[in-house]
Amino acid sequence: MKVCWLVIWAVVCVSVAACTPHKPAAPAAPTVVLQESTVSVILSCLEENRDLSRQDQRSAYADLEKQANSGADTQTLRLACLGLHERATYRQFRRSIELVTGWTTARPDEATSLNGLLAVLKWLDRERVARWMQHREQAAEKKKLTAENAQLTERIGLFELQAEQDRVRIGELQQQIEQLKNIENIIKTRER
Repeated sequence: MKVCWLVIWAVVCVSVAACTPHKPAAPAAPTVVLQESTVSVILSCLEENRDLSRQDQRSAYADLEKQANSGADTQTLRLACLGLHERATYRQFRRSIELVTGWTTARPDEATSLNGLLAVLKWLDRERVARWMQHREQAAEKKKLTAENAQLTERIGLFELQAEQDRVRIGELQQQIEQLKNIENIIKTRER
């Protein structure tokens, strides 16, 4: 009989447990995974390396260029960063634009921010080219003005030489006039 009561008691407990509402387990706190975006990596790299000298920038770029060909993402991003440095050559700058363009197609999830960076870089490129063209035109204008200045300086020298010759000639003519006046005075005094 004890076994019977035990079975009944177990059935009642199971039935009561089945009827009570189950509370869901407290949700686990979501884990936040922070992943730096490509743009922030490039910009923070630029900030870290802004004080590099021209020599150090060129050396670091050359070293990374060899390593970036292996395809390591961090090396490629660092290469793009050094190519955007203010002391980078134009070829390095253009290479960085190509690298960012490649990242845009390779990382569609970051395409928006990369396209924004790319737009800024292309604008900078156009400004650099415009400034270079302006500098080139100014250099050509300066060369032209320097040539004109040399010609004018030469002409001034010739005019000064001619003016000096004219002063000498005028002096000679004045002496001749004085001599003629003296001769005329001598003739007048003899005639009297």
